[in-house]
Amino acid sequence: MFTVQGLTKRYGSNLAVENLSFGVPDGKVTGFLGPNGSGKSTTMRCMLGLDTPTSGKAIVTHGQFQGAVQDSKQKAQLVGALLDASWVDPKRSARNHLRMLARGAGISDTRVDECLDLVGLSSKAKAKVGGFSLGMRQRLGVASALLGDPQHLLFDEPVNGLDPEGVSWMRQTIRYFASEGRSVLVSSHLLAEMQQTADRLVIIGRGKLIGEYDMADFLGGGLVEIETPHSEFADVLKQHGFKPTPIERGFHVPVEGEEQAAREQIARLALEHKVLLTGLKARSAGLEERFLQATMDDQEYRSK
Repeated sequence: MFTVQGLTKRYGSNLAVENLSFGVPDGKVTGFLGPNGSGKSTTMRCMLGLDTPTSGKAIVTHGQFQGAVQDSKQKAQLVGALLDASWVDPKRSARNHLRMLARGAGISDTRVDECLDLVGLSSKAKAKVGGFSLGMRQRLGVASALLGDPQHLLFDEPVNGLDPEGVSWMRQTIRYFASEGRSVLVSSHLLAEMQQTADRLVIIGRGKLIGEYDMADFLGGGLVEIETPHSEFADVLKQHGFKPTPIERGFHVPVEGEEQAAREQIARLALEHKVLLTGLKARSAGLEERFLQATMDDQEYRSK
């Protein structure tokens, strides 16, 4: 179990994370979501001991150990992480890069070859990393995280640069890690992929917790999509208990219970207020719509 407790991080006058608390339980994939600038990377760095929190703490538990990652004498066996796949010396081969990391952590060369095989890079073991694609670097980063066979894994944008086969491989690999009883925290902006990967979600905005959710609960209910040239119809919807989110050519409205009943009510409201609807469709909600709804007040950058 990884637990963040009241974490706050300032960089000068910039408050990056404020009083953030959440858990990353063993045996589950936890999706870590938030708009750009919400503090996800800062939080993960603080969890790993790479940055020192201004206040609060991150506690990791495994066996007899309970404390901060930096206080453990076996960090590689406790936590593995992929935060930035681009830091590797381009002149090193994939195997030499992993051997360097392994020897610093007291890990055998045999484990290096095992990890290269796990991520599908055995045939590229002697190749220099400078010639690797971004997707290959991501795989090498995952191999680095796995060297100590850690109980806890943190991945920041792990599918970045991967082709469709690589994305599928990464999803299955992450799910497999969780099935072994490990805790896995994954940050990603690819929400459709996250919907297929995560068991639960931690969502933050502007450095603060928006909420922790089971995926099924967060996606509960459905949506009604409304196409209309009348933007003022949003006020009518709000007056009747709906929470419209602007989209191209109209709104979408999350609903609990029967989507069709909500669709019929919206159609009646449009008729009563003489609002032209060019489209009205009920469907099940996806993670993207739910995420946008949850973070609509915390988007740092918005298009008009």
